[in-house]
Amino acid sequence: TNHGHVLFFLASNPDARTRDIADAVRITERAAQRIVRELEEELAALLKIRNPELKALGHAAAQAKASMDLADREAYPDFTLGVEHIQTDRADMPVHDNGKDPILASVSMTLPFFSKKYAAAEREAERRYWAALKERADRENTLSADLKTAFFRFRDAERKIDLYRKTLLPKAGQSLEVTRQAFESGQVNFLDLVDAQR
Repeated sequence: TNHGHVLFFLASNPDARTRDIADAVRITERAAQRIVRELEEELAALLKIRNPELKALGHAAAQAKASMDLADREAYPDFTLGVEHIQTDRADMPVHDNGKDPILASVSMTLPFFSKKYAAAEREAERRYWAALKERADRENTLSADLKTAFFRFRDAERKIDLYRKTLLPKAGQSLEVTRQAFESGQVNFLDLVDAQR
């Protein structure tokens, strides 16, 4: 598509003007401007979804959330039920239930006596979670700002090119022509003509 061609051209020619893009992709300048605007919006959306740094920070936040949930559960009693099977061979001596494999059942309970310790662990896990979310948001804002800055510079360069092409260069040419005519008629000296030419 034209969007892909424009994106590829911009990636390989970051200083390209809209006219250069239009010529390379063989579309009008207006179409190139529209595509660049659309690409800016698409890239901003993709940045939030596919950026590997943001994905890694999102996973770190999810891990911190899981740690926070686990720290919350540590303050509750923990029950354990168990079943164990012991394999025995027949004994040479006559014993009751000789050769029968015993099955043992167990029940245990852990009571959290140090509530301050668990509360501190919960607060620490919660702070790590909020720090991870803040770090991800900060990085997303930085990347979005960098993207907006790049597109602003592109548009600003276009504006400056138009300013020079349509306004400043024609006025400078007119000024030079007026100074040249004044020099020919003897109204200004040679240094004024050289100064106008700069």
